[in-house]
Amino acid sequence: MVVAGMLLLGLPAPLYLLSSAVGPLLAVSLVRGLGFGMLTVAGSALVAELVVPGQRGRASGRYGVSVGIPQLVLLPAGVGVVDVVGFGAVFWLAAALPAVGALVAAEQDPAGRAARRGALNPAPGGPAMAAGRTERRAVLCDADLLGRPGRADHLPAGDDG
Repeated sequence: MVVAGMLLLGLPAPLYLLSSAVGPLLAVSLVRGLGFGMLTVAGSALVAELVVPGQRGRASGRYGVSVGIPQLVLLPAGVGVVDVVGFGAVFWLAAALPAVGALVAAEQDPAGRAARRGALNPAPGGPAMAAGRTERRAVLCDADLLGRPGRADHLPAGDDG
């Protein structure tokens, strides 16, 4: 769902260049909004899946800050960038960055890697256990606002695959 959300959020952005009529703008915004919704729900679901119940409040707060601060900074910065490079470059950048993110997310997806290897049965312990490197990547995401690493005792044990 993360990959689909990123693609739906990003890829339609250059379509804004085709028309300034309300109908096409709303249609593109609808598709991008679906992608944003999918991405937001997937992020919250990952917090619920990867974190022990006693730490979910803190993890949800960290997720909210990690989503909110870039919006707080980058949305106003986008106005300045448009003044310098124009709408076309901004819309193409808005398509390219989520596409790159989708490629990275697809590679990190344990179920996707298992499917590419031909494994038909899910790993015991759920999707977080499907690849040993998942634990290390989750630890990198679990840090406070000052960049200090968080605790890893809430993550499932696994091999270093």
